[in-house]
Amino acid sequence: MENLSELSGYVASALVLFTFVAKDMRLLRTLAIFSNLAFITYGTIEWLPPVLVLHLVLLPLNIVRLREVVRATETTGDRTQADGAVSAQTLCTDGTSSGQTAAAHWPIFLSVPKTARPA
Repeated sequence: MENLSELSGYVASALVLFTFVAKDMRLLRTLAIFSNLAFITYGTIEWLPPVLVLHLVLLPLNIVRLREVVRATETTGDRTQADGAVSAQTLCTDGTSSGQTAAAHWPIFLSVPKTARPA
């Protein structure tokens, strides 16, 4: 049982790390949901009430926010303005002379969506 505990803790931690580098809000919320599930597993197995309660509260919040982003994307068709507040260009303004962002060399799941490339 200890192996499952350690595994769920490491998986949850890695997923949190990935949420910090994700550029796409849908990907961020999806990773956060899986992170919440892994932390709920970890908190249950190790009986860590603060971790368990926190992620039981964050899970429905992340599900609602993901639903909002998906609906906004379907309505507008614009992935960069899915939350209606901040575009991906504002989050990543460090463009090179070729017009690519600094994240252009990162793996595909971390890169800026094609519709968000600076003009």
